[in-house]
Formats: sequence, C-alpha cells, structure tokens
Amino acid sequence: LKKNRKPGYNGVIGLGIGQDSRYNGMANLNLHEGKWNFTAFYNINSAKNPSDGYTHRINKTTEGVVKNYFDQTTNTIFDNTFQTGRLGLEYSVDNRNTLSLTGTASGGKFNISSYQDFSYSNAARAIDSSGLRTLLPENDFKNYSIETGWKKTFAKKNELLTANAQYSWGSVANTAVWTTNNYDTNHQLRINQPELVNIAGANANKQALFQVDYVNPLNDSSKIELGARSFTSWRDQNYFYNDYSYDKKAYVQNTALSQDALVTETVNAAYVTYSSRLPNQINYQIGLRFEQSSLKGTSQLAGVSDFGYQYPSKAEDIWKSFFPSLFLSKQLDAQTELGFNVSRKIQRPNFFQLMPGVRGADKQNIQIGNPGLQPEFLDKAELNYNKKFGENNWLSTVYFEYEENTIKPFTTASASDPSVLITTFTNGSNETNYGLDNTLRLSFSKNVEFSTSVNVYHQSVTVANFTNSAWTGSGKASLQWKLPENFSIQLSGNYEGKRISAQGYRKGIAAADFAIKKSFFKNTANVTFSINDIFDSRRDISVYDQPTLFQETMRRRDVRFYKLSLQIPFGKADASLFKKKNQQDRPQQEMEFNN
Repeated sequence: LKKNRKPGYNGVIGLGIGQDSRYNGMANLNLHEGKWNFTAFYNINSAKNPSDGYTHRINKTTEGVVKNYFDQTTNTIFDNTFQTGRLGLEYSVDNRNTLSLTGTASGGKFNISSYQDFSYSNAARAIDSSGLRTLLPENDFKNYSIETGWKKTFAKKNELLTANAQYSWGSVANTAVWTTNNYDTNHQLRINQPELVNIAGANANKQALFQVDYVNPLNDSSKIELGARSFTSWRDQNYFYNDYSYDKKAYVQNTALSQDALVTETVNAAYVTYSSRLPNQINYQIGLRFEQSSLKGTSQLAGVSDFGYQYPSKAEDIWKSFFPSLFLSKQLDAQTELGFNVSRKIQRPNFFQLMPGVRGADKQNIQIGNPGLQPEFLDKAELNYNKKFGENNWLSTVYFEYEENTIKPFTTASASDPSVLITTFTNGSNETNYGLDNTLRLSFSKNVEFSTSVNVYHQSVTVANFTNSAWTGSGKASLQWKLPENFSIQLSGNYEGKRISAQGYRKGIAAADFAIKKSFFKNTANVTFSINDIFDSRRDISVYDQPTLFQETMRRRDVRFYKLSLQIPFGKADASLFKKKNQQDRPQQEMEFNN
C-alpha cells in the first residue's frame, strides 16, 4: 500500500477468529494526494493456546544398570496478545527527492503458564515421591520508534541514494511465582513445603540505527552498490531469582541465577558490491562487507562478573572481520542456468541466549543463558542448476556449510545436585553440513499447481569433547487447486528428519496443514478457513543420550486448531480527492451562509 501512487485512498481490513480464544484484526490505509502520501496501519493478534509435553528420564550406573526413573507431564497455556500501530507520512519534495517520517507503537503480553505433575520411581518402578509444580508468569512489553528516511533518484536510470535513521525505546516487565509441592509415598506434604520461587525482572531499552545505501549503474550490464550501517543498543536489564527460606521466613536472592546489568551493544558495518557481465553469458557479483561488533555488560550485582565480547579484539582478527561474497551465473540456454556462490557471514548471540535468567524450568531440567557467548562464523558454498520447461521449474543445489565457534545448547549436571540437568548455550568448535537440495514446481493446468522440495544432507557437530554426526533429510510439498465459483484449496505437508545435537538428537517431525478460500468481488475480497496441523502431529521431541542418563522430552507450541479469516479491500482512486470533496461541500456551506 505504501508504494501505491494512485491519487485517492485505498486499504484493506482483515479479521480472523479461531478456537482457543484466537482472534486477530488488521486495518491498513493509504491516502495519496499531490506530493503527500499518508499510511496508517493497526494490527492485533491474540491467542490462548493450550499445549502439552512430557519428560521421561532413566538414570543409570556407569555399568548401565538402571538406578531410578523420573517422569513428568506438562500442561501449558500460551496466553499472548500483541498490538502494533503505525503512522507514516511521505512528501515528494520534487521528482528526485522524497522524505518520509514513520512512527510505530507496539505492546502486549506474553505469558506461558505451566502445570507439571512429576514422580520419582525406583528401579522396580515403584513411586518414591511425587509432586506438582505451577508456574504463573506476568509479562508485558511496550515499544516505540520514530524513523526518518530520504530517497533520491537521478537522471541516470536506476541510480539511487537512500538514507534512514531510526530511534526506538521501550520496556519489558516480567514477574512470576513458581510453587512446587513435594509429596512422600503416603502422599503427605514433605517438611519445608511448598518450594516457593519469586521472580522479578524488568528491561528498559533504547536503540539507534543509521543506514545509507547507494546504487550506481555504470552501464547496461555493470553497477556498483555501497553502503554503511551503524546500530547501537542500550539495555538496563535486571532479573532477580528469589528462593523462599523457611528458616529466615523470607525470600533470599539466588545470585547465580540473577542479573542486574547495564548492557551496550554496537554493530558498525560497511559494504561494497560490484556486478557485471562477462562474455559467453556469464554474470557475476563480487562483494565485501566489514563488520565491527561489541557487547559490554557491566554487572550491578556484587560477586557477579562483567561480560561481553568485542570483535575484532586484536590485530590478527582484522582480516577475519571482512566478509567476502562471490556469485556467478552462466546461461546455458534460454531455459537453463548454472550458478555458483560462496560467502562468509557472522552471527551474533541473541538476547535470550545471553541472559542468565531461568527459562522453561522443571524439577530436573533448568535452562539458562550464557553471558559469555561469542559470535559464530559461517562459510557457505553452493552450486545451483536451474531448469525451466514450459510453466514448470526444477532447481537443484549442492551445498557445503562450515560454522566456526558455533553457538549450541549444552547440558551438564548441577554441581549441587547431580540429578538436576542444567542446559545453557556455549560456543562449540564447529558444525558442518553438506548435501543436495532439489525443488520442483509443476503446473498441471492454470488451476492446479504442485511444488515439492527434498533436502538430503550430512550433519556433524563438535562441542567440547562431544562429537556427533549423521545423514538426515527434510521434505515439503504443497498443492494449490483453483475450483469453480472462485473457490481454491491449499494442502501442504512437511517432514523434518532426525536432527543431531552434540549430546543427543531431535526426532523427526511430520505435519500437514489445509486451507480453503472463497473469493468475492473479482478476487479482491476473500474468506479463508484453515486447519493448522491436521493430524495433531507437530511435536518437538528431543533426546539426551549419555552413558549414565537417557532422557526424552516433548514440547510443542501449538496443538491442532481451526481458524476463519476475512479480508476486505476498500478504496477509491480520484485525481483530486480533497478538491472534489471541497466542491461537494461548497453548496451546503453557501446555503448556511445565506441563511
């Protein structure tokens, strides 16, 4: 809508409703008159998704003899509501320069309540103890941003200069109460029960971004592109994990699981790319990007160390801060193209991987972040073969990926209680993937289209002293069929094969989705009914497999649900919308004046 330059107004309204308190609404408006272009957008999305999961563990001796069992079932409710509003104004100074101003506000809540029944059994499967844990959070966020932009075109075709500046600020508040009741074999509550944990956290954040890009076509077959980007983020974050002490009759802060820090993150980058054409229908693009990044966390808690990274941090890392790329393509004939590309990239740890606060905890499994994480680096090479035959297309890709300093989850036993597993993130040695990916798109007629992709690859990962490797694969298929009376259906399915980790693996996942749509008013409006996860099979099952412990854990974000959506466009193109409105109002205004 923002790119629509027809005078007048136009927009779209969307509504959706589904089971489990799912609803969403969206409105988008564009108004264009003369040199001015105004856009407005609002969206709300809410759901209260029930879900389930389990944990089954077998503890063994070093000789492999079963010692005991731990079993847990989890019922979870994802209670989320998100809202976003945006206003944008664009002004064409002349036919070469355009200025823009955009303001955005968003907010909402994201609460994951859990109810966990657990039990401990001996080697004979007799229950020694059991319990119930409830996790009741209260999380909300607010975020605001202002963005300005300048776009300049030139007399030369496709020459373009753009500049953007953005400033945003916001806050996050998260509190929770964890209550755990432990019972003995007679189902009597043990002493000093229930276990109580109170969590209080908050995050005040600010971000500033500036970016400039320039494209200069040198001739019909060559062009140069260059730009620079600077991003800075400031966060005042705190997360206080407090255990209740029956001896002190008060909550006591657990420093090891708490954080109060001032965090500053910066990413500065510049790039240049050059693309051109060689004889024999060979096209190429060569690029070079430089990135300097750092994260500094200053702890406000006594006894808790500062953390962060800086890259490059020493002179010999300067050359590793350049990220080159090369793309080549050769047109073999009118329907066949061969391509080759290599590139190097940097990927930095995200906020949740860095934050040491406990997430998704149960009695025997604790997940925390690692403030000491460093960036990871990815080297990638691809060879592509693209073949068109009529309305059909086949794309085949052979690829190789090498990830250095790879960021991976890693599990160890707690020093204070070896029966408790602590999963955090760490920088492993490397991960390697290579394989063959094929995508086929077939048009059987103007009404039926089928697409499928199959990816077979070898994966190898090394973290600390753990190495794991295996062949695996994935596949997707989608059928789109246009029916009479402006009906159409879409059926899609996907399969992700067994994925290894350094200490275990994730089982394969197979799932399918379905949607049927009815279009109205020359296909400008539509009603859609969809089923997510037809067979209720989309489950994420992870296995931790070590000599003295075997654990299988199942988690999932959604269970199968149904949804009905409506989308209605509106608008009117008018060469002089406001002028016409003034002319229509004039007789009424004159009559009122004469009276």
